[in-house]
Amino acid sequence: SGKYQLGGLPRVLHPTDQEFFVTRRCTLASLTVAFFQLTWKAFNRPQNVRLRAIADVNLLRRRTAFAVGDDGVLYMCNTVAGVSGHWSGDLSQPPHIRLSPLPGTVLRRSQDSTEGSLFLRTEDGMIVEVAWKSPTWRRIEHGMPRKGLPIVGAPGPAINDMSIFLPASDGSAWELSKNNEGNWQYIDHKKPVLQIEMTRHQFSR
Repeated sequence: SGKYQLGGLPRVLHPTDQEFFVTRRCTLASLTVAFFQLTWKAFNRPQNVRLRAIADVNLLRRRTAFAVGDDGVLYMCNTVAGVSGHWSGDLSQPPHIRLSPLPGTVLRRSQDSTEGSLFLRTEDGMIVEVAWKSPTWRRIEHGMPRKGLPIVGAPGPAINDMSIFLPASDGSAWELSKNNEGNWQYIDHKKPVLQIEMTRHQFSR
């Protein structure tokens, strides 16, 4: 209605672009550019669930939005299936996992492949992977870089669809990468100590 504007970076919308938002009523909505007009579309929300964050749109799966509910569960919405959105929460999520309301990072083998993974942070600072390999979803728990060192922010960015970078609670940067054997491993990239010291020196001059 134009009365409220919540956080978000401004960007240029091109013809056929579609931007997604979580509304103040915790539902999913999109803004589309078509025929030089801006059109809003509501997708509501899963039954008895209030949406808290958008995890991914159209990257892991075309014409599909993934969102995290207030129950810590990941939900999937078909964005071309009408106003109701056809919400589904059957993504093989174990009951002990509660997701943080943060965006995720998508890794795919190639743009032509339907297989891919969405990496998300849990409320206790661990990383989980939601992987689609036809015909089923899989949930892979990657834990923390090491015991007692939780991840404190959203996963990302992705590099060459083979690894993602993660911020840890001690200020260090970690890389979750797949090795030649196909196994995932954490790589410690330490802290930017030198850059911090240089910055302090510049400000003290």
